[in-house]
Amino acid sequence: MTDDNHRSHSCSGRDGTRCRFTISEYDRASIGVVEAVATATDRDAGSLPPLGRVIDPDALDDLLGRGGDVEITFEYADAEVTVQGDGTVFVTGD
Repeated sequence: MTDDNHRSHSCSGRDGTRCRFTISEYDRASIGVVEAVATATDRDAGSLPPLGRVIDPDALDDLLGRGGDVEITFEYADAEVTVQGDGTVFVTGD
């Protein structure tokens, strides 16, 4: 897990929540996604379903590890997750 000094986040919205997270280059993107969704949905990361059920975590790490202009959006744990090549993760849910 990552300590909060390497990750920042902000949330907004009343009829649904949209949270923006920035994960450091020390995180694998796949771990950052799980942590972001857990925080945004106020759940423990260990209680979320395996990320591998919706996307290949190694492929996600590889693609985002290259940097550049990339954006991936998928559904995970009842939330819409968008991950950008700069390490920004958006989590939108009810």
